[in-house]
Amino acid sequence: MTNPFLDPNYYFDKSLLPSTKTSLINWYYQSNITDYNHLLTTKPESYWLKRGQLKALHLFHQAAEHIPAYQDFLKKHHVKPNTIRTYQNFQNLPTTDKPNYITQYPLEALCWHGQLSQSNIVSYSSGSTGSPYLWPRSTYQDIEGAFQFEHLLTSLFGIDKKSTLFINCFSMGNYVAGVYVYTSTKLLSQKGYPLTTVSPGINYQDALNMLTKLADKYDQVILAGYPPFIRDLIEIGIDSGTNFKRLNLKFFFASEFFSETWRDHTLELTNNHSPLTDSTNIYGTADSAIFSFETPTTIVITKLADDHPQLNQNLFHSDLSPTLTQFNPLLTFYESINRELTLTANTGVPLIRYNLKDEGDILPISTVNRIFDQHGFNLTSTLQQHHLDTSSTQLPMVYLTNRTDGAVSFYAIKIFPEYVRGGLEIDTLKHQLSGKFTLISGHTNNHRPELTVHVELTRNAQPSASLKHQVLNSVQQSLRNRCSEYNFLEQSIGKRATPKIVLHLKNHSQYFKVGIKQKWIIN
Repeated sequence: MTNPFLDPNYYFDKSLLPSTKTSLINWYYQSNITDYNHLLTTKPESYWLKRGQLKALHLFHQAAEHIPAYQDFLKKHHVKPNTIRTYQNFQNLPTTDKPNYITQYPLEALCWHGQLSQSNIVSYSSGSTGSPYLWPRSTYQDIEGAFQFEHLLTSLFGIDKKSTLFINCFSMGNYVAGVYVYTSTKLLSQKGYPLTTVSPGINYQDALNMLTKLADKYDQVILAGYPPFIRDLIEIGIDSGTNFKRLNLKFFFASEFFSETWRDHTLELTNNHSPLTDSTNIYGTADSAIFSFETPTTIVITKLADDHPQLNQNLFHSDLSPTLTQFNPLLTFYESINRELTLTANTGVPLIRYNLKDEGDILPISTVNRIFDQHGFNLTSTLQQHHLDTSSTQLPMVYLTNRTDGAVSFYAIKIFPEYVRGGLEIDTLKHQLSGKFTLISGHTNNHRPELTVHVELTRNAQPSASLKHQVLNSVQQSLRNRCSEYNFLEQSIGKRATPKIVLHLKNHSQYFKVGIKQKWIIN
């Protein structure tokens, strides 16, 4: 069978038919990741970008023929599929997003052949609109996830050479992350890798129990989860007497941005001083699961940019430190339109030029090298100084500097203003609160995640401990009622999920300036 992940002419819709599900799984079991790694080390970046363009074009034609919702979408935009013959034509296609596409059609109409039953699992997410949404996933996507996990975990953590305990601390149940990670690592184990997966989800005690009882039976342990959760897990473990320093720990993060300072400090807590090779962060969302991932190359670039603000500005056009990852255009095809990332990928709900509402851009290797040279650095030499393989730089990079969909992230949960507003606009508080507030997701002095709600009082109201307590109770109840993920988080981690309330007098100069549009969130 032709490798479906490396062939631009593979017919995606056929992978969903029962007769080919078995052949797709059989292909994966028989495939050899060394063949793929050989291509990565021998083919230049231009090879992957060109083939990615061809595959995106091919996926468009398949979607235009076999997905009822996309057929209707194209008609509404007066697009005739047979006129889209080149990648240049493809770049003129209208973009899709949740408001103009996903929420406009029945779920089954968004799937191949209009058949939801062709999906093997459906997951749940809050979505960028703040409303719950369902995301189907197919056999193709599960195998693709295993394929990407296999490349990453063998090349970075050497799971083909070391017995490995993989502790999956992502949310389980109906949420995407935990189940997707479990499915991918299970397929790796079934393929023959000495890999054992346990999935405690976001339960600290279960995760620590698994760690303390099983870790010494393996050569290494990979802790996988949302960065703030893993950090809390380590601190709770240290307080309870867990000796992390005797373990060979690796870290697999996803779903949330963190700084290089945070990375270094977190690894140091476990006596791990190799952040370049012992940790990675995945860029992905519920819409399409795994997108791209950090490599030692991207971490080196980010750390150097962190130390040199002008280099950071020239690389990322921002004062913010980004999430920088590498991606394979044949698996996930990115474009940047007006500095917002769009995605084309074969998922349970296939996505064509789908606006992720993420601010960022594509960063070619040639651009990185040119900017490094301008600042007196050489990327290859820098990697060699850290004793790193330079061949991984053949894949292009993508960076994310900010979210543009109007939410803050807290323990990887999207907290929208609407979730909080319901707790502030109630009768018992209306004479004391103006209705204005600002959400900030940050960290305490000991780097623990913290959700702060800055609340404006009415002109005649004064801050008090009693009022602060009232506001906190009301906001917490609103979060529980409006966000199932927050409710689940609070049940799992208790008081650590409690937001911090700060009351301000009317027209506070920082958060509630007169005469300008209110900023409901600050990222």
